Amino acid sequence: MANISARVSIRWLPAPASEPTSTLVTTAPNLQFVDLRPPASLHNSTPPQWAIAGRTVVGTPMRWVHEIDSRTDTPGEDSGVNTPLPNGDILEKGRMVDDEDDQVKDYEEVWRNVDIDEGVALVLECDDEGAKGRVVRVGGYCQGMIKVGERTSCERHVRDRGNGKWGRVYRYGDVEMPCDLACLDCGLLEGSGEVQVFGEDGGRVTLEKGLNVGDTFKINGYTWKVTEKSIW
Repeated sequence: MANISARVSIRWLPAPASEPTSTLVTTAPNLQFVDLRPPASLHNSTPPQWAIAGRTVVGTPMRWVHEIDSRTDTPGEDSGVNTPLPNGDILEKGRMVDDEDDQVKDYEEVWRNVDIDEGVALVLECDDEGAKGRVVRVGGYCQGMIKVGERTSCERHVRDRGNGKWGRVYRYGDVEMPCDLACLDCGLLEGSGEVQVFGEDGGRVTLEKGLNVGDTFKINGYTWKVTEKSIW
C-alpha cells in the first residue's frame, strides 16, 4: 500500500524528544521508498541529515533495507517495532547509530501519516555505473535522490492543495533528476503531450503514450527507468 509519513519527533533515550529535521517518507505500493531528512528550515544550501532510498520489509520488527544511503555504501540494519498510538500516530522503537556521536543507541520515533490527495504513485530509478538514484511520488508529494560516487543530490516537491501547482520546497546538490516527470498530472501520465524536463534534448521530453513502466530516458547523461506506476 502506498504511504506518506512525516516524522513528528525522535528521542535518543534517555534524552527528551525533539525534531531537528523535516523528515518525510514517500512509499510506493511495491514498498520502495525515499526517506529525506533535510533541516527543518528546508534551507537549500544545507545538506540533509540523512537521505535513504530502499524498500520496506513488513514484519515484527519492521525492516527498512537501505539500497542507497547518503552516509555510507555499506549500511547496517535498520529495524524497529511499530506500535499505534491513541491519536493515530505510530511509535517506532529500535536501535540505530546516532549521527551526533556515532554511538548505537535506543531510540523512539513518532510518525504521522499524511493524507494521499490523489491516487497516483510512480517510481523512477537510475542504476548506472557509479550512480544510483530513485524518485518516488505518492499523491501530491514527490522525493528523489541520486548518489554519484560519494556525492548525494536530493529534492522534495509538494503540490499546493489550493491551486494544484507543484513547487520544489527543498533541493541539495547539483545533479538533476526526473521529479518533473513524476509530478505530471494524471492526464499526461496516461495520455500524450510534450513536457518540460531536464532531458538531453534541450529540456523537453515527448510522451507519445503517457509514462509507463519500462520507459527509459536520459537526464544529464544518466539513464532513468520507470519501474512502478499505479493509478487508483
